[in-house]
Amino acid sequence: MEQPMEPSLQGMKQGQPPQAGPVPEPQEQPPGDGGDPDIEEFKRGAAAIGEALYNNKNVSDSILQGIDPNDKAGSTARQTITLVTQIDNKLNLELSAIFSVAAWAFGEMVELSSAMHKIEYSEKEQQDGVMAVFEGLIQSYEIDPQEFANFTGGASDSDQQQAMSMYEGAMSGKEAAANG
Repeated sequence: MEQPMEPSLQGMKQGQPPQAGPVPEPQEQPPGDGGDPDIEEFKRGAAAIGEALYNNKNVSDSILQGIDPNDKAGSTARQTITLVTQIDNKLNLELSAIFSVAAWAFGEMVELSSAMHKIEYSEKEQQDGVMAVFEGLIQSYEIDPQEFANFTGGASDSDQQQAMSMYEGAMSGKEAAANG
């Protein structure tokens, strides 16, 4: 089976988009009997986002034009919500994977706008942007905010730490690739 593609900053020249590479496997296999459907849905969504951002110049140009350096978090969040909902309309992703796909897509848009337009995001802007994406998706999918809070609040500290560790590992790998 062909691996989904994820961008890589290796070998990138000034003003050229990052090239696609394989989507990394999760650092730790979740419990279960083989394939976790949420992970498979995430991979499916991430592959489509990567294809749209890195292999479709019209999409990537449109997204980059919509990112306002004076409203980085907000404009990137809006672009993320638009792209994720369009991808979901085509793929009909499981709702349980959409928020993970959206958080990943936001990170990719941050990387792309940084690489292509030298727009830098602070950690706070990135956090605010992801929260804005989640709030926008809650509205777009008409999810009861209290239900969402109950669902996400039910994650154990261990699960939250593992997710943060995976995110930090992915980000440090991108930084190493960009600096290497």
